[in-house]
Amino acid sequence: MKCFECQVPNPDGQQFCGSCGSSMAVDFTITIARSGLITHIDQKAADMLGYPPGDLQGKPFTLFVEQNDLVIFFSNFNDVLDKTDKKSFEIALKHKNKKNIYTQLLLRADRAEKKPIETIYISLTDITDSHMAATQKQTQQDLLGLVFTMTHDINMTSRKHLDRSIEDALKKICLFTKAHRCFIYIINRPSFRLDPLYEWRQPIDSLPGVEAKSKRVSLSEIERIMETLLIGNNIIVDDIGSLEPLERDEFLRWHHVDLKSILCHSIYLEEHPIGIIGVSRNTTNGPWDTYSDSLVNFFGNLIAKHLPISDSHGKMDHKTQQAINDLKKDKKKSQTHAPEHFVDMSLLDPNLYEELQNEPVQLTDDISEENGQQLTEPTQPMVLSKPSDAQPEIHQSVYQPTDGMVELTCPHCGAREPVSIGKFRPLGIAIRVSCTCSKQFNVMLDKRRSYRKSVELEGYFSLSGDVGPDAGGHSIWGPMIVQDLSKTALKFTSSRAKLLEPGNLLLLRFNLDNENKALIHKKARVISMKGNDVRCQFEGADSYDITLGFYFM
Repeated sequence: MKCFECQVPNPDGQQFCGSCGSSMAVDFTITIARSGLITHIDQKAADMLGYPPGDLQGKPFTLFVEQNDLVIFFSNFNDVLDKTDKKSFEIALKHKNKKNIYTQLLLRADRAEKKPIETIYISLTDITDSHMAATQKQTQQDLLGLVFTMTHDINMTSRKHLDRSIEDALKKICLFTKAHRCFIYIINRPSFRLDPLYEWRQPIDSLPGVEAKSKRVSLSEIERIMETLLIGNNIIVDDIGSLEPLERDEFLRWHHVDLKSILCHSIYLEEHPIGIIGVSRNTTNGPWDTYSDSLVNFFGNLIAKHLPISDSHGKMDHKTQQAINDLKKDKKKSQTHAPEHFVDMSLLDPNLYEELQNEPVQLTDDISEENGQQLTEPTQPMVLSKPSDAQPEIHQSVYQPTDGMVELTCPHCGAREPVSIGKFRPLGIAIRVSCTCSKQFNVMLDKRRSYRKSVELEGYFSLSGDVGPDAGGHSIWGPMIVQDLSKTALKFTSSRAKLLEPGNLLLLRFNLDNENKALIHKKARVISMKGNDVRCQFEGADSYDITLGFYFM
């Protein structure tokens, strides 16, 4: 048996080539012409794609390459034609039933002197299982990191700024679940309705005429939804269009007309429902996964005590507690508070809820423990001043914000507080902060918008999805090396950079150098150029990325 890479014969059954050391475990083989047309495909390779071999003969191989991976294939294909004998890389191929098959491809050409290469040999190894395992591991690590950071932020943020921390957590949940919107509603029992309390939406355009913000909804308008939530605690709908008309109408009355799928949980406090937390999409791109369901449920439980239903100590007053005890003893008595046409609302104790209309949200004090010390609500905010040292030791750097606020974190007690960027201007770029824990620390204002890291990551770019050669050879796509990376921008170098110009919208694809080689596939706008160097800023919804966020933690 010949080695696919070096063509040296090896004994049958040998796992590695005795000449070049490469693996002999080639699963499938395909031969394509210089034009990219398939000239030969073995039965196993055809079976992998779900077609008879005869249906593939003479077809362009790129018909079966996943759209986002075309730039990877063409870049390596051109390298083999022009300057190298072989290239190995990973791409996804499309099965006949539309599912993706993840493969390790090896392109090889037999180069003859003074003769153009006319045939390319392809070996494929199915790595779908290992790819899915790596993806699952990355998801689990992201989930654990997200749970830790949200718990820390909620517990370490003062009551004054808790709203900001909750909204920041909703943003992270939205990104992790690949949702377009994350929301929290409170059950306003006196007015018998759901009132929107918190929301974060992806920065994408909604349908024309659709309201941008959440709206209040009467419980009588969504009685089937409430019944399901009270009985089963959660609702998971992958496609709103698949529901019965009455159910679908309830969801559309509650949300907006662009709602396509939703996942939500009841929020409970002492065994009683007090609100709803959920995520939604305006597309039906696949089902909600169990990680998303667990994260939404976790955060609902985490913030239950912070919702506006308790006194300043986070505990129910005597009157409310007595009402709960009465409810447990005799649920039938509380049923008189529910209208006859509605489902069983005996679980909703009217004494648990406050009227939210025209009243500010009142949050509980944040009391947690770390290293045996109690961290309580500060009586005064952090105080900023000029450092007394000529060259002060900098404990942390903060970056130019997009919303006019920077967040300071005390390295001694962990307290966090947003501060207006305007407070820096009269003090300079280096300031001293006096925390409410009586400790001081120094902060440097960096003109950049986020922390920047020097890297060397191989990847690919294309202009607005334009991949593959055209008649004039002017398609704008190719390989790149990411040299500078932050959560909001990057710099890359490429020999094809001269084809670009400021303002171009690019599709970028590269793998991080973390343990799982996490894939980043994002849109970015070209900001500036210098020689082969291109600076880009991530665009729109792609300006937020949970994986990049954890990469810089």
